[in-house]
Amino acid sequence: MVENKFGIDNFLGEELLFADICYDQYALPEINEKSTIDIICLYFKVGIIKIKAIADTDEICLEFIQGTFDKKKRLEGKNIFTQYIGQQLNQVWNCTNAYGYFDLYILGFSYLDPSILIVSETSELKLFEANQN
Repeated sequence: MVENKFGIDNFLGEELLFADICYDQYALPEINEKSTIDIICLYFKVGIIKIKAIADTDEICLEFIQGTFDKKKRLEGKNIFTQYIGQQLNQVWNCTNAYGYFDLYILGFSYLDPSILIVSETSELKLFEANQN
């Protein structure tokens, strides 16, 4: 019997509909590029990829939530993911450091090149845009 597990394979080739970044409550009301990120949620037609940092190990925790997301309910707001809305998620990389901790997650939209780097550091997430030059 083959188990049908819902995971990253279900999201590859799917169009990003919206991205929500949840900042640490103490970062409000001034949000800037140095603000602490607690959770990132990426919304696709098939479900949500929820990304957060594990406080004890500073590793990245991925949760794949199955369900549908209606484009009409999309919230307004701009963030680092805005330019990738409407593009397909084509590639992901799970990276571990020299000590074996999963602390870097890379997303590639539209092409096989990296687009967004998500790093878990000091129990928070940090976002970087890959240089496409």
